[in-house]
Amino acid sequence: MIKGLVKRALANLGIEAKRIPKNRFGWLRNLNINTVLDIGANTGQFATLIHHLLPQSDIYSFEPLADCFDELQREMRRVKQFRALKYALGEEDSEVEMHRSEFSPSSSLLAMRQLHARLFPFTAKTWVERVPIRTLDGVAAGLPFRDNVLVKIDVQG
Repeated sequence: MIKGLVKRALANLGIEAKRIPKNRFGWLRNLNINTVLDIGANTGQFATLIHHLLPQSDIYSFEPLADCFDELQREMRRVKQFRALKYALGEEDSEVEMHRSEFSPSSSLLAMRQLHARLFPFTAKTWVERVPIRTLDGVAAGLPFRDNVLVKIDVQG
């Protein structure tokens, strides 16, 4: 009963809630992954999932948005082999304006189009947030990678 109420409330916001089967990514356990790059970490959804799946792996999560970064750090604070990095990755070290949406997963380096805002009105409230960008090569030089490496990329722009 409560599950149905929550799903309907989320659906009214344009969000579809689905449970990810525990074995959906179980095949990753057989790949001997010891380092995970979580590029576009948001608030730690993937980092949390992958830590439970691969608890021995070092996880490096990249998230440039200040409030999302803070929540990511809170979410993963008990994970010893986790590190959050507060910048986006790109082709050169710089600083850019990110078009921030009140619905953080819709934030992007690209301006939101009117069609997006019309179809998903809960994403329409936006503002600009300056974020740093670093190159992966530059960052990787300072991180202790262990083979094998899994790279997850979930970014816009």
